[in-house]
This record gives sequence, C-alpha cells and structure tokens, in this order.
Amino acid sequence: MSCAPSWAGPAITRVGPYGSQLPPEARRLRTPRARIYGEDVAGPLRMIWATLNGPSGKRLAPFMAEIVEVLERYGELEVSPDVRDKLRRISAVTIDRMLAPQRARLKTKGPLGHQARDAPQTPDPDPHLRRLPLS
Repeated sequence: MSCAPSWAGPAITRVGPYGSQLPPEARRLRTPRARIYGEDVAGPLRMIWATLNGPSGKRLAPFMAEIVEVLERYGELEVSPDVRDKLRRISAVTIDRMLAPQRARLKTKGPLGHQARDAPQTPDPDPHLRRLPLS
C-alpha cells in the first residue's frame, strides 16, 4: 500500500513515512557546501557583537552595514573589502549560529556569587500574614 495521496505521482510514492525506500546505492549523496563565512568574518563579527552588548542576530543583522561603517570611520575595525561585504549581507540566522559558542560561554549556571550573598537568610517572621486578604 502506498502512503502517497491519490493525486501524487510515482516519484512521491517512493518516499515513505520514514524516509526514502530506495536502496542506499540509488540515493543521491549530498556534497557539503563550501563555507562562505569563515574565521575572517567571525572575528570582526564577535567584536561588533560585544561592542553592541550582545544583541541577538535578529536585532543585529539590520544594522550591520551601519555599524561596520561607523566602526571603520573611527578606526575601531579594519577589514578587507571582501569581509566588509560579507558582514553587510550576513543573515540573522548565520549570526546566531556563528555566535553560539560565545553565548554558551557567557551562560551562568545557578545564582551568581553576589546574588547568593544578598539573598535573605532569615525566614519570614510571620508567614501567616501573607494569607490575610487585602481589602
């Protein structure tokens, strides 16, 4: 029994609910794509991200062309024209993917030291007071 709808052609009927039903030698193997954004783009991207206080890629991407221009004007960023063009057209998802290791390093586990010290150590003197209706 075929899992394809009645209007589907023979190409769709070969694919079942768990992937291709073709033998492994008949399947096309995907060749990996060449990387567009390498370490030459990742370094300046990390610097721009840190300068702007770590925004998400969705918030950073629309302003990338402007911030690259401003940082170059003030001598804070020196990149080649090729890297500059790549930084201007990088997508938000690619920014998030390239900055994921830095975000993971900044993530804290548990309360920070000063938060643990500032937490109240004494119990509430009258816990029943909170249960009274406010009217």
